[in-house]
Amino acid sequence: MLAAGQGGAARESAQTGLHAEHGHNAAQLLDSRQYAPGSGGKRSANCLSIYVQRPPYQTASPTPPAGLLAVIDRRALIGFVGSAPLLVAAGQSNSTPPPSTVLFKEFAAAHFGPNVQRVYSAGYAAVGRYAAAYVVDRGQEDVSIAGQALLASLRSRGVEKSDIEYATEKVRQFESRFRARSADGRWFVLNETDPTAGHFGAVGDATYDAVSGLYRGTDDTVALQALVDWSLFWDRKTAVIRIGGGAYRTTRPIYVGRNTDYHSVTIVGEGVPFGPGFAGTKLFADHDAGPALALSGILRGGVRDLGIFGSSGHWIDSNGLGQLGRTPSVDDVSLSTWSNPATPRQAESRYAPYAGIAIDPFRGKRPPNGYDVESDVPRWLGTADHYGQEFASTELAIERVAVRGFNTAFAVQPCASDGNGDFIRFRDCSANSCVHGWSIGNSQSRAVELHTCTANGLHTVIDTAAHGARNGCLQGRVTLLSVSNAIGIFNFSNGLATVGPAIFENLYCEAVYRLGTLGAGSTADSALAFVDCQLGFQLVGPRGIPRFLLGCEQNSGYGPGGAQGRIRFERCRFADFGPVLTLLAATRFTDALIDPIAGKPQEPWRTEALRSMAGGLITAGLTLPVADADLRYTDPTKRTIETIANSATVYSPAATRGEERIRNLDKAAFEQVQYAAPEWRFTLPATTAPIKAGDIMLDLTSGLVFFVRETASSGLSTSVVAIQQNALDRSGFTRFTSFVSTAGVVVLAY
Repeated sequence: MLAAGQGGAARESAQTGLHAEHGHNAAQLLDSRQYAPGSGGKRSANCLSIYVQRPPYQTASPTPPAGLLAVIDRRALIGFVGSAPLLVAAGQSNSTPPPSTVLFKEFAAAHFGPNVQRVYSAGYAAVGRYAAAYVVDRGQEDVSIAGQALLASLRSRGVEKSDIEYATEKVRQFESRFRARSADGRWFVLNETDPTAGHFGAVGDATYDAVSGLYRGTDDTVALQALVDWSLFWDRKTAVIRIGGGAYRTTRPIYVGRNTDYHSVTIVGEGVPFGPGFAGTKLFADHDAGPALALSGILRGGVRDLGIFGSSGHWIDSNGLGQLGRTPSVDDVSLSTWSNPATPRQAESRYAPYAGIAIDPFRGKRPPNGYDVESDVPRWLGTADHYGQEFASTELAIERVAVRGFNTAFAVQPCASDGNGDFIRFRDCSANSCVHGWSIGNSQSRAVELHTCTANGLHTVIDTAAHGARNGCLQGRVTLLSVSNAIGIFNFSNGLATVGPAIFENLYCEAVYRLGTLGAGSTADSALAFVDCQLGFQLVGPRGIPRFLLGCEQNSGYGPGGAQGRIRFERCRFADFGPVLTLLAATRFTDALIDPIAGKPQEPWRTEALRSMAGGLITAGLTLPVADADLRYTDPTKRTIETIANSATVYSPAATRGEERIRNLDKAAFEQVQYAAPEWRFTLPATTAPIKAGDIMLDLTSGLVFFVRETASSGLSTSVVAIQQNALDRSGFTRFTSFVSTAGVVVLAY
């Protein structure tokens, strides 16, 4: 029954759980205020002045309340709404009822008389889950029922025929997912101020089978899309769209805007679920056809308080990728192994990553291998394609959102157009069991901020060179980011000159393999800074030793490939990195601590090498900046803290620390060369400066590091045996197959 105060005689069918109301016909909509104020009774060229009532529809007055007269631009005409309803008279009833409480999707089985104007689902007057009121949608009513009277009234008041025909055609075009049609052809629309997905028929009963990796439950895609479309259609530019609690399975993307206009929309769940005992809102993207949520042209909106789960997490988790304490079934250092072979290649492509949230994925022209978007775009949008326009988001807030099981958790502008997509704030978010955590595609996607976020089980946490134009601009601050079980923190291979100044503050790394990759064009002064960071590389060892912890793929040694950008570490601790800490860039240290893995005493040649390098530090050219070098390190055998402050060089034996003892060797002069990783053998003429056990060699063309294990002199030549220290897999075989042992230059610290 209706709540007290709603007035009128009411009757609720005990059989159906329905409550229906009748009302006047559409001719009563119009009164003397039909023309725009100040128009002198004349219509403007492109406007049709009619009474349009937006949700919630009025229920008390038979005439339009003051202030609800609207001048509607012809291009945005949204239909006609019925007058205030009268309640069903006693003794009247509806015909064949639906089988249960009337939810949105059950209208297809319901019959209503031709005069019914309003329908209430059971529980509306009391506490009922998703109980709602629905009203006749005049925009979809057949002209023969209600439209004839309206059109006759328009004609009698001198409205031109062309405008009448235009209006009639427009209202016929507004079919959409949020409109429900009854079995007898009547159209109804939700009449609530703050609906959730359940009002449109979503069930929220999805479950996940951790053994098979499969999702089960009702497909709620249509209902979720209806909720979003309802809000955008009624021109709620600043809408807060509440999904409601539950677990919702989807089989294609949910589009929040379709690159046809700007909106300030925020998608809100009821919290991030932490486990079986926690409530909240989950989206299960049971597909790999595109993003779970696609946000287009969002201004100062965002997403908050929900979990988004994809179909790729099972492959990553079950194969132990990036996990400490497990031996992965494939070599998870390689990016290619993180993608499920059963997933279409397009799901990991440049312009169409399978993402938890994609921001502006359709901006600009359709690129090659772009997203395959829905074919049934609502006709009221006026377009059949998402691509082709330039609506770019800005100032979004993604807050308290957990994403798991995608190629990319959060993708900013994976599109072919470069503009805005900037000032995106990620707060209290998490990325888990994905290939990429945060991907920034284009150079205008600048000032991206991460604060108090977590990442676990990723290949790369932040990537600016994977998607879109592959020239992403971070130019932001990353604070209180906690990372565990990741191969790399960042991929800035497009160069710091593009990425812009990037600052990591209070970065906590536990069980990572390396910091990341820089580009050869990284030329900005102090473009990358780490402040108060704890950097633990526990994945080194179980997966072998990386070629560099921070460097450049193209040429990891020195020069352009060594990443020319000034890298700054302030009050940072490096821990558990294995034999060498390879930071192949021009690097500054201020109050940094180098703390390698503790272990039993090493062979004398290895101990000498490690003590000569402040516990294992390798920088570009085996040199350190003079003014800023402020390092403490833990001796690998004695476990005592030693300090190197403002020294000219680190790379010299402990007894003669401070002397410049670095020189270049031309590998063309090497003789009797044999290389079978990890061992490199060669001889040098006796005229060459002496080499002894414990010396360090850095190959400038590959970035490979060798320790000299032993030497032997015959008077005419010196034979050398050097052992490779980096770019090794867990079995001791080299990961880098392009090393040339007979050409190029080696830097020797002796």
